[in-house]
Amino acid sequence: SSYIEPTSNPGSAEALAEEEATLFLASFMTCDGTLGPEASLVLWTKQDRLSQWMGNQGPDEIARKAIELARSQDVYLCVALQNQELALRRARELGKAEDLERIRGTAETTVAIFGFVADIDVAHPCHKEKNLPPTYEEALKLLKAYALPPTFVLDSGHGLQVLWVFDKPWIFSDDDDRLRAESICQAHWKLLSQAATAKGWRIDPTSSLAQMVRIPGTTNRKVSEEVRPVRVLEHDRDHVYPLIEHIKVLDQSKGQEANSTPELVTGGSGQPLPKELLEGCAWFKHCWDDSRSLPEPEWYAALSILVRLPDGEALCHSVSVNYPGYSQEETQQKLEHARASAGPRTCRSIAAKLGGYDRYCSNCPHWKRITSPIQVVAPTQTSSMWEPPQPLPVGPKLPEFPLEALPDGLAQYVRQTAAAIDVSPDLPAMLALGTFAFAASRFFRVRVRSGHQEALCIWVLVVLSSGERKTATFKEMTQPLVEFEAKLREIQGPKIQQLKERRAIEDLKIKHLREQIAKAPKGQAETLQNELLQLVGHRTEVPEYPKLWVSDVTPERVPGVLATQGGRIAVLDPEGGEVFDQLCGRYSAQGKSNLDAWLKAHDEESVRVDRVGRDPVDIDRPSLTAILTAQPIVVEEISVRPELRGRGFLARLALSFPSSRVGKRIIDVGSHKRISADLRKAYRQAVCNILEVTCTESDTPRVLALSVPALQSWLEMANQVERAQADGGELAPIRDWASKLAGLVARIAGVLHVIRHAYQLPCEGISVDSVDESLEGPSDVDAQWTSPISKETMEGAIQIGLYLLEHARHFFKHPKSNPSLHQAERLLVWLGENRPVSFSRRDYQRSISRGGDPRLITQALQILEDHGFIRLHPMPPKKEKGRPEGMRYDVNPLFYRQVDKIDKKEGEKGFSLGEPGGVCLRTGRTARGGEPAPTPSGELLRPVDGGDSHRPAPALRTLRVVHTKDPSEPRSPYAGQKGER
Repeated sequence: SSYIEPTSNPGSAEALAEEEATLFLASFMTCDGTLGPEASLVLWTKQDRLSQWMGNQGPDEIARKAIELARSQDVYLCVALQNQELALRRARELGKAEDLERIRGTAETTVAIFGFVADIDVAHPCHKEKNLPPTYEEALKLLKAYALPPTFVLDSGHGLQVLWVFDKPWIFSDDDDRLRAESICQAHWKLLSQAATAKGWRIDPTSSLAQMVRIPGTTNRKVSEEVRPVRVLEHDRDHVYPLIEHIKVLDQSKGQEANSTPELVTGGSGQPLPKELLEGCAWFKHCWDDSRSLPEPEWYAALSILVRLPDGEALCHSVSVNYPGYSQEETQQKLEHARASAGPRTCRSIAAKLGGYDRYCSNCPHWKRITSPIQVVAPTQTSSMWEPPQPLPVGPKLPEFPLEALPDGLAQYVRQTAAAIDVSPDLPAMLALGTFAFAASRFFRVRVRSGHQEALCIWVLVVLSSGERKTATFKEMTQPLVEFEAKLREIQGPKIQQLKERRAIEDLKIKHLREQIAKAPKGQAETLQNELLQLVGHRTEVPEYPKLWVSDVTPERVPGVLATQGGRIAVLDPEGGEVFDQLCGRYSAQGKSNLDAWLKAHDEESVRVDRVGRDPVDIDRPSLTAILTAQPIVVEEISVRPELRGRGFLARLALSFPSSRVGKRIIDVGSHKRISADLRKAYRQAVCNILEVTCTESDTPRVLALSVPALQSWLEMANQVERAQADGGELAPIRDWASKLAGLVARIAGVLHVIRHAYQLPCEGISVDSVDESLEGPSDVDAQWTSPISKETMEGAIQIGLYLLEHARHFFKHPKSNPSLHQAERLLVWLGENRPVSFSRRDYQRSISRGGDPRLITQALQILEDHGFIRLHPMPPKKEKGRPEGMRYDVNPLFYRQVDKIDKKEGEKGFSLGEPGGVCLRTGRTARGGEPAPTPSGELLRPVDGGDSHRPAPALRTLRVVHTKDPSEPRSPYAGQKGER
């Protein structure tokens, strides 16, 4: 029967398209919401590659959104329900950006499906493949001959998209349901593909549960000059199938394969397959028995297993020689490729991708007890099949702060501070940049070009883990602000106290007059009233004690602080977490973020607050500088707050992720380096010079102009950044942050310009006169500070901007640390300490405090298995009675051998803190802080975090340092306990 046409006459093509899309969606969207609010349909747009998670919205809302997006883009719908929380968690595990707009869902995050999908392209120049059905009529004939007539046939613009809709959604109760669905989906595609192959055609594979389809009423813009509508060709409401009908298709697929399988021809090397593999894996027996007609994907999967067995090459040729098109050279190339791949094909892949779940895997006694068929082979044959484990992943190598961009005096001070505290130079450099930015803020501005000026306040955020000596460095670099504020309070304190006393006396007098007026006769009362009004009108104004910085301040209090401190304040916090908690609405009744004052103060936009019950606040050109350090967990929390990115807060952060020095620091009595007293004094004098000017001069800002060469450099950089933000460009994913990079570079250039002048002036200190008397109009400061910004200064600012760009890209691509990877590292430490041949999950959980997070431990075991450190131990068939045996994992003996090999080359098993000459496996250094020990190449050691060639891979990050005098002496059973730490 024909598709039900819309009956109304809405009067516009877009309204008609919306009604058509609504009818299409309503025909299969029958879920009642029992999956909870986290289950969502997903729309995806091709041009910007963004997803719209529609939640529990109805067909009409989804259709309206789809037609709105279709005005300029190709719109697709995932014919499945996706779990938002699961999708975000999966993105976090893969190290991808945790932004729902960048996630479209996968088979693993699918919780229910409405049917199966097929995609048949029709010959057209826009398709790369040439062996396609020549016309729509031929493609429709292919569908008419298929076992199950489809529910929908859509004209996608350049082909057909076909849907077989269930009578009710298939809601997955566990992973087995998901695997069964993938297996049936694969069977559908295989049967349809076989029919197409018989005609010499090819159809796209559509075995994913998260398959996308176009929506009727939208358009196909694949060829920009030929925009085609997406419409329904056929819709049969009677062809809505229960699940059992699709299972019959799977049975038909089995029967066709059995009927087409000829008798096995003996040949090749005659190498027998291991008996355990043939009897223990029904799928592999099928591959061996049906080798003459085995499809290429299954043949290659079998090669990936056989090539890793003893005499693997001979076995590969034996299972290949019976194929009519056998070529020894081609088979050799394939098995070499299979050997070099990640590993043997897994049971999950065979069940889902090769359609083996219902046919072979669901009744297998080893299902969920092994991860690959190769594990059913006897241990005597697999003992030599371990491959060297691959190092665990670490974060990308980020550039170091370009100290050469700083003025010489400041660069030397940063280097000495970093060496003395033993931190990365990035940390003191960023903190110094923020300190000088605050000192120069509000008083100086940079004029980039006509109509474009930038304030000098910068929001600095440095991210480092606990134990990185952030607080000590923070105190060293921000101390000038603390000292200058203390001097201001010391100077202004007595005067403020006098004003307070005068105001108290006036208040008492006002109170006394009011009491007299209430009792006085009428004539005398008028005289007293005039005296009272005159006194009230001339009451002494008491200023607040001067503040340069705050730490614990709510967003609602920020305008009040700015108003009482001359429109300028700095937020300093070496932990940072409390600041972001308050910004995210900790003290808000609705938990909403209040960012207005922060955002306006970043750009020095006027703030006017007038609320019931509060004094009005009116601030002209407010300026707020943030100097923060924080731990990665804080970055994790703010990265998932959509309002922080949506309103541009994250786009204003100057982010830095310095390399860690933990594990490379030398702690010794004579190893502490001191900071030069002259360099420290020069740094503090430079900050003092700027603060003396900006705290005592008039409120009129001084404008710093760019020299012509500096402007040319800035324009060249700004244009390059702008072009990189275009759709598909390198910076398109972080367009919000990159669009502010050119302005940030101009601000940094202004700060560097002010720093250069500040280092050239002596600090004469501040006096009462300089605080009390503000200059009006131009002064000597104009000639001293406002010379044009040079090209050299701008080039340095551009270097710092490019440094910040790479760190921002790291933040937005990898906004969260990977707790499952951290758990995997802890598990490796435990293995290194205990050295079990095999272990169970319970063995590990008993050894750690509180048993650990079960979810993270599961993910950690999977990570170690994927990297070849462990593998699931073959388990015996399930018992009919009694408690089933728990899963055990075998440990790769090559992991232990490589660790031992590293130790034996150094002649010791490590070192104790009291014995000189020993070598620490963690740092590669001698016990007394000698030169780094030579490290063998290719043995789990690789450069990380800034290229330190002596730092081992995370697999060897252990805090245990135990020595054994004789390398041949057996390992102590008490190694690693308190007595030998």
